[in-house]
Amino acid sequence: MIRAVVALAGIGLALSVSPSTLAVLLLVLGAGPAQRTRSLAGLFGGIVLGNALLLALLRVATPRALAALVDAGAEELVSAHWLDLLAAATLVVGGLLALRRAWRVRRQRAGLRAEGGTAAPEVSQTPPMSPRLRRAATSPWALLGFGLTGSVFTWTGAVLLYAATRLVLDATDALVWQFALLGWLLAVVILPYLAVVWIWDRAPRAARIVRRVAGWLLGRDAVALAGWATLAAGVTFGAWTLTRLG
Repeated sequence: MIRAVVALAGIGLALSVSPSTLAVLLLVLGAGPAQRTRSLAGLFGGIVLGNALLLALLRVATPRALAALVDAGAEELVSAHWLDLLAAATLVVGGLLALRRAWRVRRQRAGLRAEGGTAAPEVSQTPPMSPRLRRAATSPWALLGFGLTGSVFTWTGAVLLYAATRLVLDATDALVWQFALLGWLLAVVILPYLAVVWIWDRAPRAARIVRRVAGWLLGRDAVALAGWATLAAGVTFGAWTLTRLG
């Protein structure tokens, strides 16, 4: 059970690496305190709802349940955890592709600097917003839709949640503990963003550090970070599957 808790924490942190979500969160915080609570509730509610819907689907559509719909040969194939290995391989390949993309971007930046150009500046403070963008950043329903679609329509997120579901089902057969573990996963997903919200008003010096870190994350370096997180999740899940095959 403890190993599942630790593994789910890693998967949750990998799921929370989203430059677009961080950018939207900074827009919400920069829009002012008016309606901030409702806006944040919409954003975080969409993230949790999207991940919860995928988890519910994957909880029902387990490999064993899928095998019951086909013949015994497919059941033997699924019971051998080949689907788990395929999911792990998908994460590894996705992580490697992201790292390759980040490496190419770094080469382009190095070439630009060598030619006397300048790379894109880091975001050291919240950028000014137009009235239309400010309205979007304070609309709970728009933020709910953003969080929901951003969580559901990502292949890496779906594969990571598949890995999380398999870890939970293997850790315990008790439905209560399964829901507790999945709740822990969802909490870890939004924990970094909740930390940003808490720091924003309460610790101005730390908030400046957050803005500098956000400037780095909102650049192409975030691709490398997501690549490493996805690669680590794939290797870990693959190793776990291989130990079960043995």
